[in-house]
Amino acid sequence: MWDSGIVATDESTNVQYEGAVLAPDQTYYWKVRVWDQDGNVSEWSETATFSTAIPDADDQWEGEWIGADLNPIESPEGHSNEVPPDPLLRKKFTLDKEILKARLHISGLGFNEPYLNGERVGDNVLDPAITDYEETVLFTSYDVTEFLQQGENAIGVALGRGRFGEPLENTWFWDDTPWWDDPQLLVQLNVTYADDSTASIMSDDAWRATDGPTRYDSLFDGEEYDARKEQPGWTEPTFDDADWDTATVVNEPEGELKPQRVQPVRTHETVTPVSRSNPEDEVFVFDMGVMVAGWTRLTVNGPEGSEVRITMGEKLNDDGTVHHSWSPGYPESIQEDTYILSGEGTETWESSFTYKGFRYVQIEGFPGTPTTENVEGIFAYTDLESGNDSDFACSNDLLNQIHENTRRALLNNHHGVPTDTPVYEKNGWTGDAQATAATAMYNFDMARFYQKWLRDLRDAQLDSGEVPTIVPTSDWSYENTPGWGAVKGPTPGWDATYFIVPWLMYQFNGDERVLQKHYKPMKQYLEWFEGYFDGYIPEMGLGDWVSPGENEVPIVATAYYYRELDIISKVASVLGHSSEASTYEEKKRAVMDAFNERFYDPQTGSYGTNEVDTYVQTSNVLPLAFGMVPDERVDTVVDALVSDIVEEHDGHLYTGLFGTKHILPVLSEYGHHDLAYTVATQTTYPSWGHWIENGMTALLESWPLDARSRDHHFLGTIDEWFYQYLAGVRKPADPGFEHVKIAPKPVADLDTASGRVDTVRGQIQSRWEQTKDGFELAVTIPWNTTATIQVPTLDSESVRVTESGMTIWADGTATDSYPDGVTAVERTDDAVSIEVGAGDYEFTLE
Repeated sequence: MWDSGIVATDESTNVQYEGAVLAPDQTYYWKVRVWDQDGNVSEWSETATFSTAIPDADDQWEGEWIGADLNPIESPEGHSNEVPPDPLLRKKFTLDKEILKARLHISGLGFNEPYLNGERVGDNVLDPAITDYEETVLFTSYDVTEFLQQGENAIGVALGRGRFGEPLENTWFWDDTPWWDDPQLLVQLNVTYADDSTASIMSDDAWRATDGPTRYDSLFDGEEYDARKEQPGWTEPTFDDADWDTATVVNEPEGELKPQRVQPVRTHETVTPVSRSNPEDEVFVFDMGVMVAGWTRLTVNGPEGSEVRITMGEKLNDDGTVHHSWSPGYPESIQEDTYILSGEGTETWESSFTYKGFRYVQIEGFPGTPTTENVEGIFAYTDLESGNDSDFACSNDLLNQIHENTRRALLNNHHGVPTDTPVYEKNGWTGDAQATAATAMYNFDMARFYQKWLRDLRDAQLDSGEVPTIVPTSDWSYENTPGWGAVKGPTPGWDATYFIVPWLMYQFNGDERVLQKHYKPMKQYLEWFEGYFDGYIPEMGLGDWVSPGENEVPIVATAYYYRELDIISKVASVLGHSSEASTYEEKKRAVMDAFNERFYDPQTGSYGTNEVDTYVQTSNVLPLAFGMVPDERVDTVVDALVSDIVEEHDGHLYTGLFGTKHILPVLSEYGHHDLAYTVATQTTYPSWGHWIENGMTALLESWPLDARSRDHHFLGTIDEWFYQYLAGVRKPADPGFEHVKIAPKPVADLDTASGRVDTVRGQIQSRWEQTKDGFELAVTIPWNTTATIQVPTLDSESVRVTESGMTIWADGTATDSYPDGVTAVERTDDAVSIEVGAGDYEFTLE
């Protein structure tokens, strides 16, 4: 299809295909080789593959959307809506020739589990990813050649509700969406025979349908599964489905059918309980030891019809039972599974169409006494870790635990969308996602995930430019629809997601296309937003959410308005819209001037409003972080911030969502890195260490220990500071890490630190150690990347720096010759700065 030939360039990422138009539903093979700067050529790479999808066009998709015409049954006790049980659908078919290849394309809403000839297809769970089904419906494709045989075959699909047909009444109206419906299915199985002829098996009214053993499922509520209603062999060609009903052709969803490009949700590690308690008769509570997002696997042996109730939650009630309710979110308790035994020996079961957030598992109705061998916790989340090897470590065990808890909280809150809690909401709050976007990008490959979620955001944007605060949305939180009134209208900080996430993606991945796709929606949003206020000071929104102190909403709103203008000006410049870039830049300066005139108090040397009497750290952190403070005031504002942290809060932060994100980098950038470290390592309230000291294994929703949720992620932005300032791998100096700055900032109490970041150009590593004679720094820079490496001088006037034993700086000057890869050396105020190309380096400072 395409041979690039030899291309003389250092562009090794985001190289666009320039061959002939690719056909749909085909697999293509590719390989590459490279020449270095001396003309030496590599071997060919291993052959890799990719496959094309089926376009959403009438001449490509032959199948029809089908469902099962099942009657509602009595809902589980305490549940508010009656719905039919989850359906099973199947079709028997014949393939009369030798099979060359076959691909299955499937969209089963809300979730589906496909089988061919008795075998589960793929390992995706909770598939496809949740979307706004009025705008976008995702389908998944599988190579199923190995599952098929010449002769008789059968395909079977189990369906669940997900957010397509949520039955439980809830605050966010997921039970009353514009698209709400019972589960339905679209299938196209394309087969190519060895003689190049083809056949297609598609969903239509020739399929058979029946009710399955999953009698009820709710993403919030849990599942009821009756093993007595299992039909062994129902996915095999020999199964007799004569008593099944005919499938029903249903109205197709309104959304455009698109391939699912985001990594799927998969199951990951399994944990076993660390303890068991017996708070009440016949009630057993297991502690899994860590916060889990996923479900419980139950192993049980007992009489037919025995009902085992599995309750999951993050906390315990005072009586030792599991806490699993929240008002005003739901009218009833949530996160309960019920398993009804078949009575046929040892039975093992886990839910298929819901996930829960929990540390504790409560078992009731178990025949006999359950042990830790009867209960397992299964993690299930978007497969962000696959192929990624980023990590951070240091000599401080507390910081390592905070890092581990942050990664766990991030993974536990990524299920096709970046959620706020795996228990209570499972909502894609935009403010949460933008706060931790850089943290997530340091830890995982987020490109495909954020591309999907930004498409969700674009789907959610109204023609007016308005965006909701949760994405996808059931239409909750728009200005003219029902919802929580506090988040109607513009919500600066949350809405800024549509500027911050695309810009970060461009910085980390160097792909301009994300900016091209979302530049126009950014402009539309700004026009809508600016219609809500005169001048340059917006006074709306939620401010610094969950701040332990006071909250100055206008300051947060104006700071993020400035940040939006700053980013869109840069985006316009990158895309070549110089005139628009200048307009946004001019407006940005006007906002900064208005901000300083309105909020700066020369008496206190800080920013504030008349509505708040106390010093608010966030009100000073944000203008420092965004570059809004005039040069002549910077020292004064920094001193006021430092004084408040040290004298009023005994070395603690006192910030919420946005202040917490920026406070440590601000302190490190403005000469108070030791204080930033002090704040980071506190173990009393409010701090990350306070959570660790009290046994938390993820991150809380707010600083108090009685926070609603114990598995949030938005206060985990300290982890970005770990990578950037302790390990020293700063944000990309040029898009896609074409140039990177390595500048670790050691502190006296830290002996070692290391950061490893997988980037689009390869792995960047920084590892340092303080020695009795000075400082050692090992750095890896990937091909086609240059770097500025700053070796800290540790407040010493006279230093000697070597690279792999060769002196490059001594007696206040650079040497005449450098080792391979080193191109320049100079002294800055607090470091020896070294310019390098790709390679592995070992610097020693004496």
